[in-house]
Amino acid sequence: MTTSVALLAPAEAARALGVSLRSLERWRTTGHGPAYVRMGPRRIAYREADLTAWLEARAFAHRAAEAAASAASDRGKGAAR
Repeated sequence: MTTSVALLAPAEAARALGVSLRSLERWRTTGHGPAYVRMGPRRIAYREADLTAWLEARAFAHRAAEAAASAASDRGKGAAR
């Protein structure tokens, strides 16, 4: 049994997210963007499911929920030092 995984080229992923290709490249370097798959030494791909999960993790019902999540994340970073 084979499982088909939908893969997008970086330009397709950037278009799907509504950002520039350069932003996606920068996020890949800094670790702020969605998970990616290295297909070879010079080939990167993005799974549709990873793009969706990355967006869902950044969805907030209102600004207060975003601020609370940010504060919780900041507290967690301090504990790791």
